[in-house]
Amino acid sequence: MNRIYNWLLATGIFFSVAASAQQNNRLYLQSGTVQTETNLSAFISEGTPSDVFNGYYYRFIQFNEMPNADQQMALRNSGLVIMDYVPKNTFMVAIPLNYDKNKLYAHNVYAVLQQSPTQKISKNIIGGFQDWSINERGTVDLNVQYQGNISHAAAIASALKHGKVLAEESQNRIISLRVSDFSLMSLAAESWVFYVNSIAAPSVKDDTKGRSLHRSNVINSDYASGRHYDGKGVSIAIADDGFVGPHIDFTGRLTNFATGSGPSHGDMTTGICGGAGNLNPAIRGMASGADLYSFNISSYPQVVDAGY
Repeated sequence: MNRIYNWLLATGIFFSVAASAQQNNRLYLQSGTVQTETNLSAFISEGTPSDVFNGYYYRFIQFNEMPNADQQMALRNSGLVIMDYVPKNTFMVAIPLNYDKNKLYAHNVYAVLQQSPTQKISKNIIGGFQDWSINERGTVDLNVQYQGNISHAAAIASALKHGKVLAEESQNRIISLRVSDFSLMSLAAESWVFYVNSIAAPSVKDDTKGRSLHRSNVINSDYASGRHYDGKGVSIAIADDGFVGPHIDFTGRLTNFATGSGPSHGDMTTGICGGAGNLNPAIRGMASGADLYSFNISSYPQVVDAGY
């Protein structure tokens, strides 16, 4: 009996370890899950890559274990440019054309994979484009995110070869591009492209639904027998783009420490926090009785380099 129990236990442990290892060797992309296989030796023996852009080619490098900060620095010191993380244990990496791939043997690499055009395309558009992205006959408006080591100027120059640049946002490496509606795959095949999606849907006003989305309509209800926790006695500090108000919805509850006349973002955030709905009860804020204090945020120093 003990032999049978021990055998079952050992078998269970074996399959558990095998299943865990299989989980670690997966690449979880928005286009689907990829089961990876170790191929470092095959990658090293490959010839000159054909997808070079400005002296680099791009690959997913998956590690047996997630490299720590020191190990990542060693990879960078070897000449690699480590960019976007993808689960599991994987980075998109820019590899110099003359890089000695034998160096990878020292860095616990499990697999090296080239990103396919389909893997770059949002699943939201792989079967067809949304109506809002089609604004000119025969074309589609797309947001194209370029690889992390490419300069904004180089990305713009490459994008112009495919269509008309509508907008650009260098901080998130996004170019809004109007291209032929037949050119999606050829655009995604470009090595400088990391991800392609349609432009954002038109904005929709949700102020009349905001209180229910935040569930504040339950704790500060409109009917007499409901709860009426409106924030009275609570103070809210709001740091934004300048002087708030004056507005009837803040009467008697707003103290401005902010100076200058900023745009209108501060008025919006303050209204969301504590607008009383005096002008229009349908668009009350979350805490319509709270005391409000407005401050300048001065170019958002609190969030600069917050991701590093």
